Amino acid sequence: MYVCDGSFYEVAAYIQGFAAAMTESPFGGENRFAFNEYVTLACGFPAKLAWPFVLKKATQTDEDAIAKLHTLLSAYIEAVDGNRVAQLLSTERMNGSIRDAEPQVICWRLFSRALHRGDQIEIEKHALQRDDIQILWSSSYPADVIPKMDEIAESYSIPVLFVSDDGMRSRVMAPDFGEIDLEMLDGSWKIDPSPIIRQRIYANTKTQEIA
Repeated sequence: MYVCDGSFYEVAAYIQGFAAAMTESPFGGENRFAFNEYVTLACGFPAKLAWPFVLKKATQTDEDAIAKLHTLLSAYIEAVDGNRVAQLLSTERMNGSIRDAEPQVICWRLFSRALHRGDQIEIEKHALQRDDIQILWSSSYPADVIPKMDEIAESYSIPVLFVSDDGMRSRVMAPDFGEIDLEMLDGSWKIDPSPIIRQRIYANTKTQEIA
């Protein structure tokens, strides 16, 4: 198609427009939900995100994004034709469980649990030292809410966006916080809590203004 010579978002817009008009297509109508889940899972992202955003985040260039979309579209259409969509999604969910064992993801999950509890020892164990880091353990969720917060956090996929060539830096996509950087320090991954600290400071400032 001529549109494949354009930018990735042009290609994505074309496909979304086609899907909206052709509801019986493999990725139109009700099928669009399964297609969105397949693409997001295949890229290691939470299924609640939109597939164009995920593909753009998961690749470096428009050319890479279009190529990956072509591959995923082909696999998905073959699955639809063979009535294997449920099997395809099941495989990607299983792959997601395997990806979840990556050390950067484990580091984030442990850090997230510590945030819920305002646990200074665990936060400092998994985070780099930054100015105002103490704000991260200055409060916690109520004890009866913490298990639910843990459950919600554990239900999200945490994609690893990149790892540096020297293996010393990495980045994950964390629910509610966006892109989070990590650094390797003394053989262990450490979270850079800077964006979370800024978010807490901003929230506290707004609360004080209202009060």
